[in-house]
Amino acid sequence: MATSIFERDGDLFTPTEAALSPWSDQALHGGPPTMLLAREIERFPAEQPMFVTRLTVELMRAVGRTPLAVSSRLLRPGRKVQLIEASLWSGDHEIARATAARIRTAEVVVPAREEPPSHPLPETLTEWTGNWRSGPVYHLLGVEARAAHEIDGIGARAGFGSGSSSHSCRTRSRVGCCASARPRISQTASASWSTRARRAS
Repeated sequence: MATSIFERDGDLFTPTEAALSPWSDQALHGGPPTMLLAREIERFPAEQPMFVTRLTVELMRAVGRTPLAVSSRLLRPGRKVQLIEASLWSGDHEIARATAARIRTAEVVVPAREEPPSHPLPETLTEWTGNWRSGPVYHLLGVEARAAHEIDGIGARAGFGSGSSSHSCRTRSRVGCCASARPRISQTASASWSTRARRAS
């Protein structure tokens, strides 16, 4: 079983089975390319401590099971706010791009809040696998997904279903972006999100 999303070979990153799409075993899920781009952005040098506050990703074409290279550049310099761009390459073709805003960190006092969480806690949810293909695939090997036990009366394992209400899916990484990689935003860029499914009645 894969122990990371990518295996590194010099400057190239080869996808493992944990990166594969739920629709094809010859293409990657969108999460792993996002993780690789986020990893490159967080490694971009800074003169003072900075924190990424926004990450926008463009997937320009399908990302296949080929070695990938990543590059980055500073779009907007600044002492307090910066913009960083990272590009993902398959050979000579740019296949994905990410733009990140990062800000200078500082000590702040956050007031305590007594309100209950807006969503159920992850441990109260049912593990969710979707109704896509089984076998080696990102949504089974790369992340753990949990959703409400019943979604429109059809159960968490079957998918989000239909109806006019919205639902959320809580996910977290099972393995890191690369072997021995420190788990920062690159590991959670595609894992710590809430998916909302909505259909008008």
